[in-house]
Amino acid sequence: MLYQDNKYYRKYPNHPNFLEIALLLYFATHVIDRNLPEDYNEVRNDFISLPKIEFLSKYKEMIKDEWQKEKPRFHRNWFDYARLRDLLLEAGFKKVIKSECRKSIFVEMCASDFDTSHPEMSLYVDAIK
Repeated sequence: MLYQDNKYYRKYPNHPNFLEIALLLYFATHVIDRNLPEDYNEVRNDFISLPKIEFLSKYKEMIKDEWQKEKPRFHRNWFDYARLRDLLLEAGFKKVIKSECRKSIFVEMCASDFDTSHPEMSLYVDAIK
């Protein structure tokens, strides 16, 4: 699917900073909603110059708790396997396994109708308490 075909991006198809907006919509929707980057070149420069974790965290940290309460459907976070694994281990899970679409150790998550939305951009992890 092209980003322009996605309902979330139709609002910005001709915006000169479409790529920066599309990126932030995935993990920091409030930043776009509040028009926080006055200069989207800063977002592009940060993306190029900062380490990945630092870049993601910088824009996630801009989001205030009250904004999330107002619009809980907005994206406010990002995960990669290492970050999610650490959070799950800290929460008391004993075993964390990186998985793939329909390749879980749990039968229910292997069904053909499980996660049909966007498996190509999903993170699959099995966790056992």
